[in-house]
Amino acid sequence: MTSLEDQMNALSDLLIQANSPEKADIMKKIKALGVQLAKAEADLQHCRQHPPQLHPQPSPQWESLGPANIPGRISALAIHPKDPGTLYAGSADGGVFKTINGGKSWATTWSQQYALAIGGLAVAPSKPEVIYAATGEWDVSSAAIYTWFPGAGVYRSGDSGANWALLSPITSNETSAVAVDPGNADRVFVAGNRALHRSTDGGASWDVLPGNLDGVFDGVISDVVIDPAAPDHIYVGVHDSNRRSGGVWRSSDGGNTWTLLGKDLPSGGGTPGPRIALGSKGAHGTKFVAVKMGDRVFVSLDGGDNFTLRSQFPQFETDAGRGRNVIAVDPVMENVLFAGDVDFFTSVNAGVTWTQIGKGKTYPTVVHEDLHAIVFSPTSNNHLFVATDGGVYESADHGASWMTVSGVVEPATDAGLVTAQCWTIGVSQEVRLAYGITTHDNLCYASTAGGPFDYVAYFFRSEGGWIQYDPKSADVIYVNTWSSGLVKTTDGQKPWQSQTWKPLPMDSHDLNSVTLAIAWSNTDWLLAIVRGTAAVSRSTDGGSSWNTVLGPGPTITAVRFAPSDDQHAYAASADGRVWHSIDGGKTFTELPRGGLPVKRVHDIQVDWKNPLRIFLAFGDRGSLGAVGYRPLWRGDVGNGAQAAWSDVTGKPGQALPDAGLTGLVVDPDHPNTLYVASVRGIHRSTDGGGSWTPFATGLPRAFVSHLTIRRIDRTLYASTMGRGVFRRVV
Repeated sequence: MTSLEDQMNALSDLLIQANSPEKADIMKKIKALGVQLAKAEADLQHCRQHPPQLHPQPSPQWESLGPANIPGRISALAIHPKDPGTLYAGSADGGVFKTINGGKSWATTWSQQYALAIGGLAVAPSKPEVIYAATGEWDVSSAAIYTWFPGAGVYRSGDSGANWALLSPITSNETSAVAVDPGNADRVFVAGNRALHRSTDGGASWDVLPGNLDGVFDGVISDVVIDPAAPDHIYVGVHDSNRRSGGVWRSSDGGNTWTLLGKDLPSGGGTPGPRIALGSKGAHGTKFVAVKMGDRVFVSLDGGDNFTLRSQFPQFETDAGRGRNVIAVDPVMENVLFAGDVDFFTSVNAGVTWTQIGKGKTYPTVVHEDLHAIVFSPTSNNHLFVATDGGVYESADHGASWMTVSGVVEPATDAGLVTAQCWTIGVSQEVRLAYGITTHDNLCYASTAGGPFDYVAYFFRSEGGWIQYDPKSADVIYVNTWSSGLVKTTDGQKPWQSQTWKPLPMDSHDLNSVTLAIAWSNTDWLLAIVRGTAAVSRSTDGGSSWNTVLGPGPTITAVRFAPSDDQHAYAASADGRVWHSIDGGKTFTELPRGGLPVKRVHDIQVDWKNPLRIFLAFGDRGSLGAVGYRPLWRGDVGNGAQAAWSDVTGKPGQALPDAGLTGLVVDPDHPNTLYVASVRGIHRSTDGGGSWTPFATGLPRAFVSHLTIRRIDRTLYASTMGRGVFRRVV
C-alpha cells in the first residue's frame, strides 16, 4: 500500500506539471492528505506515549479516575469549633470528606458504609473528635429521581473521622439536619423524614420525640437547632404542605414538650421546609431567630415568641422545601443574614432587602447554584464557607468575594472532593484514549489521552444526558444534556473550545435528552430517540439530516446497532416491546414479546460477534427499591419476526438483586461474560447469566449509573452518582 507521504509527493510532482484548472483540484487533494497525515502522526505519537495492551492482565480491583476537580453536591457541612481549617463535608452519595487545611485537600474514609448519602452532619462542640453523620438525604423530589438516596441510619466517629460506627437504628431513612448539645457530646438530635430523633447516650438508643408522622409532628422534620446559650431550648422546622403540624416548633425542656410558634409565623399547610438560624453575639444574643420558609424570611427578637415578616423575596423559591434551602446569621452582627436556595444572597438589615452575592467573571469565583449549608469560622465572622451542588466555597471578606475550596489549588497533587454525580460515561474505541462524563447539575467534561477532565465549552450548568464517541475516531464526539440539545464536534482533542461544537437538527431540548446509537462500521449512520417520544429517527450523514423510521407508537427508550453488522439494529420501549431492523435501521419489525416484563427497557446490548443475540436490561431511573420483576433477558432472534427469550437474571441463590438495572455490558471476547449495574452495585456472570456474583472490589457503595467497555484494552468503565468514575481491566 502506498504511504500517505508517497501520495503527497506524487501529487506535488503532478502539481508542478499541471495547468491552472487542475492545480486547484490537486491542492484540495494535497490538503486532505495533509490532514490525514497529521492525524496519523498524532496517532503514532499517542501510541508511543500510551501503548495499548493488546492482552492486558485483569485488574484485581476498580481504580478511581476522579475527577478531583469536579465536585458534586455537598449536602451538609460542619466546622471544627476551634480550628477554622478543619471541616467535614457530607456529600450526596459519596460519604463524608475531611479537610485539615481549609479545603486545599480532602480525604475520606467512607467507602463501604451501608449508605453514602449524607443528610445531616455535626461536630460535638465540647468534644470535637466526635462527629455525627446522618444518612439519607431529604428532598421533596427524592422519590422521583435517582440523584437523592435513602439512608441506613446515623454514623458516629470518635476519632475525628478516621473511623465510623453505625449507631442504633432510627425510623427515618432520609435526614436533613443534626444538632449536638454544646456541653454534652452524647446528647444529639436528628431531623428525619419520619420523626425527630433524640439520643442521650451517643446513639446507643433513640427516642422518637412527641409522636412521629402519626403524632404531633406529622410532617418531615426539615431542621433542628439547639440554643447554645440554653441547650434545653430546641427549635424544629416541620415541612408540611397539607397537614396540620407544619411550621416552627420550640421546646424549653430538652424536647419533652413542644409549642407551635404560630404568632405571625405560618403554620399548618403551606410551610415549605422551614430553615432556622440563631444569633450569637449580637444585641439579642441567641434570642435572635431567623426563619426562611420558601420565599419568606421571618425574624424574632425574643426567642420565637413573636415573629415579623421581614421580606417576601421573589428571587427565593416559593416551594423551597428542599435540600437547597439555607439561612445563617452573622455571629457578631445579627442584622447581617446570608440565605439562598438556587442563588445566594445577603442582607444587612435583618432580611428587609437582599443583595445577590457569589457572582464573578470567571468560573472559579462564582458560587455554584443550589445551596445546602453555611458555616462561619470559629475565629472570624468575616470568614465563612458554603456547601453547594458544585462543592465547597470560601469567603474571607464577609461574602464580598469567593473561591472554590474543593481541592483544586496548589499543590496539584492534593486530593479533591471526589464527589461528582455522573449520569453517564463515554469512552473512545480507537487507539487514542479519551473519555467523557455528563454530570448532575454541573457541566459536561472530557479527558483526552487519559489526562485530567476539562469542561466541554458548549455547555454551562447542563445536567443529565450522555456523551458518546464515534467508534472509529476519538475526534468525533456527540453530546446531549437535558438542556442543550444534540451537539457534535469533530475536534475531540480540544473539546473545551466552543467553536468546535455545532448543534444538530434534532428537537431535543426542553429537558429532553436524546438516546443515540452509532453504527460501528458506517459511523455516519445514527439512530436517535428524543426521551419521552414515540419515534426513532435515522441519519446517514452524521446527524446533518434525519428522517423518522419507527413510530409514532409506544414510547421508545433504547436503540442499538449490532457491533458486527450495521444492518442489524434494535429498538425497545417503555412497556417491554422490541423491534428489529435488518436494513441498517431503514425499517423495523416488532418481535414477539414472549414472557418479557411489561416494564421499561433501560438498555439494549448486542453480542459482539452474533448480531442475532441481544440482551435487554430493564429498569427505571426513578426506581431505587425492589422492582418485583426479572430485570435481565436474552433474546435469540431468528428469521423474520422470530425471537426466543430467556431470563438470565440468575438461578435462586445466585441471582441478581431485586433492582432495576442502570448499566449492561457484554464482554467482547467472552460472550458468556456479562456485567450489570444497579443501585446494588456491579455484578458479573461468567455463565451467560445463570449465576451472578458481586464485582465490586475497590468500588465504594455509591450508586453506579452507567457501564461501558473499551474493547481495545478490555477496560470496563463505571460512572457513579456521587464518587465520580472508576475503571477496571477485565
